Amino acid sequence: MAERIGLVGFGIMGTSMAPSLLEAGYRLTVFDADAAALGRAAKMGCETVGSAAAVAAAADLHLISLPRPEHVTSAVQGPDGLLRTASAGTIIVDTSTVDPETTRGNAAAAVAQGVGYLDAPVLGRPRGVGKWTLPVGGDDADLRRAAPVLRTVASKIIHVGPPGQGNAVKLLNNLMFGAINAAACEMFAVSDQVG
Repeated sequence: MAERIGLVGFGIMGTSMAPSLLEAGYRLTVFDADAAALGRAAKMGCETVGSAAAVAAAADLHLISLPRPEHVTSAVQGPDGLLRTASAGTIIVDTSTVDPETTRGNAAAAVAQGVGYLDAPVLGRPRGVGKWTLPVGGDDADLRRAAPVLRTVASKIIHVGPPGQGNAVKLLNNLMFGAINAAACEMFAVSDQVG
């Protein structure tokens, strides 16, 4: 679908995605609130800009990788957010781990402007880029159009339902691993007690 990819957020996950996207031949436009992160992006060969709105003006598909729900909402709907300049027919793909309700609100705002919205949180560690699994919520047609880009960072892309369902799967996955880790800690404590 896209030759020009926007990336909002150049932290651990954004930095992991960028080389795969560049190696696949995509032109990458990056915004991050941190100047040092933008410096790293520029050294990799990315174009850097001063806002999420500037990313949307320069790209056909917009990836987000941010730490908290309020950061994602600001990047999408804020005064300098993607929806300020995103063209109808473009697609936002949020790879952040946020709550489903935040995703549904952002998706509704995007769709109202003719912009597609997918939540595709990452199952996998940063160094596993290319082998990640992405549970994706959103419109099936939007996913088909975004899939070539997503395949540069993920080996499994699974459509799990409407907006918010990708995040629901990710949070359930986190809950499962938290329970496994808690059980392992209890096992070590009991093992110590029995010598």
